[in-house]
Amino acid sequence: MSQRQLETAQSLSEKYRVNAAPEQTLQRLLDHVDIVPESLLLAQAANESAWGTPRFARTGYDFFGIWCFEVGCGEVPKARDTGKTHEAATFRSVQAGVEYYLLTINRHQAYQKLRDLRHDLRRQSKALNGATLAEGLIKYSERGLPYVREIQAMISVNQLDQLSEQR
Repeated sequence: MSQRQLETAQSLSEKYRVNAAPEQTLQRLLDHVDIVPESLLLAQAANESAWGTPRFARTGYDFFGIWCFEVGCGEVPKARDTGKTHEAATFRSVQAGVEYYLLTINRHQAYQKLRDLRHDLRRQSKALNGATLAEGLIKYSERGLPYVREIQAMISVNQLDQLSEQR
């Protein structure tokens, strides 16, 4: 690889928190820097933002129920439990909120199962499917498996997989 390619790989490794031996870095990056199907993204956004109706979605562009944990990092939920310190993250634009969601899905250890499922689909030359990858979101919500099933149902009922190109 050229010096520029090595620098790009290093930068992406830092951004996606990929720590691997040099000979494994590119493969590990490919597992992190990959597509999240539109169907999955849209179902989660609709679910987490109640179809864009709460103030967090309308004013803070948080369509994914993303929390932050520093005072002033977002908006304090009115129904936040006593003793909790989280806030609903706020973003400067819809694009910034979506980009942060994608980065979170692609780098946080809680979503390793999603990345493993995606890697397996790629290895088998199968199209990425939002309902299948939703299985990797078991840790996205405190609700666990019922949350995953709800996302899968939203994809099915709204025929969201039709929006994704076959990749």
